[in-house]
Amino acid sequence: MKTSTASKLTPSMEDYLESIGNLEKVNRVSRVKDIADDLKVKMPSVTGALKVLRGKGLINYEKNSFISLTKKGLKIANKVTTKHKTLARFLKTILLIPNERAQDMACKMEHALDSDTEARMKRLIDSFEDKMMASGKIDRQEWKRFIEGKAS
Repeated sequence: MKTSTASKLTPSMEDYLESIGNLEKVNRVSRVKDIADDLKVKMPSVTGALKVLRGKGLINYEKNSFISLTKKGLKIANKVTTKHKTLARFLKTILLIPNERAQDMACKMEHALDSDTEARMKRLIDSFEDKMMASGKIDRQEWKRFIEGKAS
């Protein structure tokens, strides 16, 4: 069975790709220092990770230059970012987890989420928001009491 580049990546390497992608969206470029600050790691750790990612053909990187994602790296970074957003939305919308905690948990969970499960979560969230909450089939306060274990 052929294994894709994405499945060979550690969660840490996925985090680096996600960070580079997010920095590119905001700053148009990413630098070692920016990545270190974003991921709260030391710059030598970033440099080591960048060498691995470059070796896998996922980034363009030369010492003392900007870092950019290759097409293959961008595809993986976008998948990780999408999983993160879906998980954070699920945690906030369905489980009513506060945003900061939801973001932290989503970051930890995104690496284990497969595409099918992600698609099912999206459909659940959409249905919950559109068909249940918006239609009034579920009362928001009643849902909050239920999810917090305070329903009678």
